[in-house]
This record gives sequence, C-alpha cells and structure tokens, in this order.
Amino acid sequence: MLDPIVPPVVTRFRDPGTSEEFPRMDARLQEIFADVQAHAFEVFGWAFLVTCIFRTAQEDAALEGTGVHVVGRGIDIRTMDRPASQVAAITAYANGKFQYDFRRPSKPVAYSAPHGDGPHLHLQTCANTKLRAIIRSA
Repeated sequence: MLDPIVPPVVTRFRDPGTSEEFPRMDARLQEIFADVQAHAFEVFGWAFLVTCIFRTAQEDAALEGTGVHVVGRGIDIRTMDRPASQVAAITAYANGKFQYDFRRPSKPVAYSAPHGDGPHLHLQTCANTKLRAIIRSA
C-alpha cells in the first residue's frame, strides 16, 4: 500500500472538513491530484481550491453522480475563477498522462464540462487507473 500523500502546500480547501477528507481518499487519486496540481501551479500559478471529495450516497444521487465521491475516488476543484483555456489545458494534461480504465478507454480521469452543482474540474479513479504507457500530448 502506498503512503498517503500530503496535499501540496499550494492546495486550498473549501472548509476544514474537506481538508480532513484528503488523506482518506483513494491513494491513486492522491497521486494524480498531486501531479495535476503541481503542473497547474507550475504552468499557470493555479493553486487548486478543493470543493468536494466525499459525498453521501444521497448527496451523490441528488447531483446525478456516478458513485466515485461516495468511495473516495472523486475530487472536485473550483474553476469559476480560471480562464476556460487553462481549465481545458489542465483537463487535457491529466487525460493525456493518466488512463482511467483500459476496459473503458473513452472514460476520462479528468473532465470539466458543465456538470453537477457548478463549474469545476473533476478528477476520478477506478481500480484500473494508471499512468499511460505513452503519454499523449494535450
């Protein structure tokens, strides 16, 4: 088992409860989040604001979620204060570097199209999520 990753110092959280959830989320998601956050900060000076990690099954159903937040395999990052071009670039970076599931190749690790309860970048993992053998360019 991997050691839990401490969120990068540039990461901000919506509230203390969300901050406390970070160490309990999926280890693969922690690694992907840390990588994507570091890239966003290096390229755009973007310090992520995490708005959601865990949800109850009822909260997830009300938002028409897929269940990844219920089991700690989803994380939402605020985007409303970022240019659409930056959000698109970070989404493409994550999907170019990581594969969600080889059995479902069209399913992304990251998406930022309007969904849920407001504009945000959503990162997600499953048991088959991994680094791509050949990293696709954005």
